[in-house]
Amino acid sequence: MAHPDPVSANLRRRWWAAAAISLVALAFGAGLLSQAGPPALVIRWAGLSGGVAALQLALLRRHLSANRRPAETALLPDLGPGNLVTLGRGLAIAGFCGFAAAPLPLPAALAWAPAALYALSVLPDFLDGWLARATNRVTVLGGVLDMEYDSLAMLAVSVLAVRLGKVPWWFISLGLARYLFVAGIAWRQRRGRPIFDLTPSSTRRLAAGFQMGFFCVALWPIFGPPATTIAGILFVTPILVGFVRDWLIVSGAMRPTTPAYRWLLRRLAWGRAWIPPVLRGIGAGIALLALIPALRQAGANSGPGTWAALIFALAAALSAVSLLLGAGARLGAIGLLGVACAALAWQGYQPWHGLLLCAAIPLMYTGAGRAALWRGEDALFARRFGEPR
Repeated sequence: MAHPDPVSANLRRRWWAAAAISLVALAFGAGLLSQAGPPALVIRWAGLSGGVAALQLALLRRHLSANRRPAETALLPDLGPGNLVTLGRGLAIAGFCGFAAAPLPLPAALAWAPAALYALSVLPDFLDGWLARATNRVTVLGGVLDMEYDSLAMLAVSVLAVRLGKVPWWFISLGLARYLFVAGIAWRQRRGRPIFDLTPSSTRRLAAGFQMGFFCVALWPIFGPPATTIAGILFVTPILVGFVRDWLIVSGAMRPTTPAYRWLLRRLAWGRAWIPPVLRGIGAGIALLALIPALRQAGANSGPGTWAALIFALAAALSAVSLLLGAGARLGAIGLLGVACAALAWQGYQPWHGLLLCAAIPLMYTGAGRAALWRGEDALFARRFGEPR
């Protein structure tokens, strides 16, 4: 005897509404592409984007019965604002994924489209969870959708970044990492092998957020290797190392209770304390050196170019002071990245840009370390958006 569908009629109607909106959005996107690109691009984009949208709808329908708060059994009658934002992200992800199958190079009119759609697919990731918490609508369904959409976006962006020549081929491992991790756990469960709990980590969410920010900028048509390769390696390596560490823990190959693991944590703590001051000095020195051509540019010209050079110089000076004092080092490092991006667009790649990236990006993960005037920003980066202090 077939079991009755536990999903309410209200939720089924909302699923059909989501399906209708997805269809309209795909038709609208195909229409826009037909005005700017050849038929082959439209067909490939529509085929892959439509397949991704169908996968998302199937995932939503499968997990509608999880539209409940974690501690409750009763289904909520509607999806709630947080899940609606997540579904909107899904449309942007589907549109972005389509460009992974598009013939290259993209027409000039579409060169910025992948970057814009990827930004639309990941930036609201800071909003949907906040809305769910603010409205007391945190659901099991929301957690599933958020995780699956993030994984799909990471896979698609790593493939497209490789296709566009922004990063080396092995970056696809970033997109496959979470799927391989889940498959490995399922394999161990089928064989009856133990699965150990993960230890808390302050870097998982932070690293994922930085990686999203990297791809949001790296996909811009004005940037390319070697700058995107250097920055990509620095941003992505902590994530891949984190997956390896997590696998060693869940498989029992590395036990957090062993003396060897505690020794490793002490060595890492030492590095996080004393390496950042060195990186701060290097980054500040390079930023101060970058002031010289900017000030010369400001003195030699008048008009908008002067103001642009002065703004560049001010940003470099503020970032350098922040790093030298250890006051808001993470924010100073982000400022340095802004300086590096402006310099890349202004001058083209220079060797000092790579050195600046090597100093700034690790500081975003580690913070100021020792000999710092103010580390209050560490709590800011550790909290989720909208969480109370």
